[in-house]
Amino acid sequence: MTKLDIDDETYQFFVQETLELLQCLESGLLTLRQEHSINKIHSLMRIAHSIKGGTACVGLTGIQTLAHQLENTFKVLYQENIEVDQELEELLLQAYDSLRSPLLDQIQTGKCDTDAHQEKLKQICDQIEANLGYNLSEETDSKEAETDEDIAQVLFAEEVARGLECWEMLLTNSQMPELVEKLKIQAEVFASIGQFLNLPAFVAIAQTTISALQLNPLAVKTIGKLAAKDFRSFQTAVLGGSRSPDIKPCSQLVNLAKFESQNAKNVKQDVTPEGEKEQNPKLGVRVDLERLELLNNLVGDLVTQESSFILQQQQQKEIVETISQRLNRLNKLTRKYLSRGGAKHSQLPIALEHTVAEEIAQLQAALQDITLAHQQVQQIIKKRQQTLKQLQTNLLQARMLPIGNLLNRFSRMVRDLAVKNHKQINLQLVGMNTLIDKAILEKLYDPLIHLLRNAVDHGIETPSVRQANRKSATGTITIRAYHRGNHTYIELQDDGQGIDEEKIIRRAIALNWLSSSEAETLPKNRLYEYLFAPGFSTAAKVSELSGRGVGLEVVRLQVNALKGDISVTSCRGKGTKFTLRLPFSLTITKLLVFGVDAKILAIPVDSLVAIAAVTEPQIITERVQQYYSHQGQIVPVYSHFLPSNYSYPSTPTEKKQYKGSCPWQESGKFFLLLISGKNQIIALKIDRILIEQDLAIKPFGDAIAPPPYLYGCTILGNGNLVPVIDGTELALWLGQHKPIQTHPISN
Repeated sequence: MTKLDIDDETYQFFVQETLELLQCLESGLLTLRQEHSINKIHSLMRIAHSIKGGTACVGLTGIQTLAHQLENTFKVLYQENIEVDQELEELLLQAYDSLRSPLLDQIQTGKCDTDAHQEKLKQICDQIEANLGYNLSEETDSKEAETDEDIAQVLFAEEVARGLECWEMLLTNSQMPELVEKLKIQAEVFASIGQFLNLPAFVAIAQTTISALQLNPLAVKTIGKLAAKDFRSFQTAVLGGSRSPDIKPCSQLVNLAKFESQNAKNVKQDVTPEGEKEQNPKLGVRVDLERLELLNNLVGDLVTQESSFILQQQQQKEIVETISQRLNRLNKLTRKYLSRGGAKHSQLPIALEHTVAEEIAQLQAALQDITLAHQQVQQIIKKRQQTLKQLQTNLLQARMLPIGNLLNRFSRMVRDLAVKNHKQINLQLVGMNTLIDKAILEKLYDPLIHLLRNAVDHGIETPSVRQANRKSATGTITIRAYHRGNHTYIELQDDGQGIDEEKIIRRAIALNWLSSSEAETLPKNRLYEYLFAPGFSTAAKVSELSGRGVGLEVVRLQVNALKGDISVTSCRGKGTKFTLRLPFSLTITKLLVFGVDAKILAIPVDSLVAIAAVTEPQIITERVQQYYSHQGQIVPVYSHFLPSNYSYPSTPTEKKQYKGSCPWQESGKFFLLLISGKNQIIALKIDRILIEQDLAIKPFGDAIAPPPYLYGCTILGNGNLVPVIDGTELALWLGQHKPIQTHPISN
């Protein structure tokens, strides 16, 4: 059993690298049947070797042994007459699991026990040898020798290149004594690669570097730069085609490795060795997620402060305008008074007239100064807004992760489920580089798992059934991700049997949720809503995958928690598609702030279909419910849509702070906010529109139980706390509490 300091920076780097390598290794094994090439085998060998090197660096000797055994297991794949069938694929995946399981135990719990896994891996290797008739330790040596040159090219192009990038990053950012130890660890990795490829000259450079670091730790940066130059030269030679370059450690490095320099303490740490040019490699940085979260909160505060500053500037502008108006009025009154005074009271001192005129001139000059200062401040505000927008955009991108990080985890699961259920399924992943907010991505795993299992169980048919229906024996499940507007869309589509609407109707009638007459006129999209109802299932019996009626209900709840929505389309005999629509970000967005029923609320602009300024005659009333005709569609109108049983923050509005709706109100019009719900559009009648602005949304704390149709709260520039409405959830809530008529409306 191994215990390590999991807070060590080197260990954290190992964890992040290893998780990526494990995913690449699993993906490579899953596609080996389709691409059994020398390059693919090189890649598998390289990944196993990289894991072996990483575990050696952090002291996980037991897992290092497992990685070495797995690396040797892959050698059998070099045999030309070997066919990778399902049985061999299963054995290779089991061998991979013998390495993956203890590694994940180590990463998740900080400890692992490898003895049982080593015994299991040995049994798997024995089974592979028995099935194929090959000795993994002897018969693959000659083939490996033939391919060493190709492996060297791959390792130096990727593994050594990544190591040198890390080396140069350490020289730039790290301090002693951590730098000495980290460079020694990386040099040991290089020595391991040299031994693996039988390159004694490369091993000599690494060992000389280690000796120099041990004897002269104060000269660490000079040694690091000398060694980097030698490693780079060797890498260039190998990539240039040389099988065994005759490159030796430079004399300066050798001298530092032979004895402790008397002048080591006087070595200037930042001096570049003579003849070496400074390089500016593009470095990749792994950012701590907690620090990103802190930065995100700071940007949210900046947005709030910026809103306050803009409001203050607006008020200042209004003050300047008021002063100007009063000054003009004073000027006119004074002139009038003086003109009258001169006619009736000839004894009025002439000096007084000059004094008043001088004061007015000074006030005018001061006003000009204020106006000029205001213009300069406006320029500063504009630049600050641009900078803040750039910061917001870049920080948002920094929080983003490719969805491929998540989707790659599903290939193995789909493959295992297909084998277990005697089905043939091909999983296609499209849009793997689509970026998604990390906060959203980490919560998508469970919903997508439910949808995938649903597609395997309910969607894809067995090969015999598919062939009887003139389909390919292999079914296809496609997960596609893309951006559209300010939303991210994820589609999960299968080419299976589709949804049987008759089964849904029969089940809904059996549960007394639907009558036969209602079923005849119910549209498909309304019918599919029953699939998401608690306890609803069309499965004839409960299986390991489905039948309990909780899967799709959980999916909807989890997607709604992400402020998204899910829809389904299907065609009998051709397949089913689930579409998830998610917000681009859960933090800062453009909000419309409005007033209704003496309260101030906000709503994301993206959730609005339109804003209509209408008059009373344009509103149709039938059976108490009001309606509005928007582009030929009858839309229900809600005047008082806020429930009285929830205490909203008190946010009195000062009309002078916000402008924009008065011209409409003076003309006898009022505003309707048209919001797109899950199945139809609704309209909210509001009192006035206050402002549209980028604002930060803060979630409610655990102590608050808000209505389901509220995202959270935002803070306006004047400090008012304003609830933010989730338009889709509000439409759903209103539909449940105030039934909407669906029959045509007569004018």
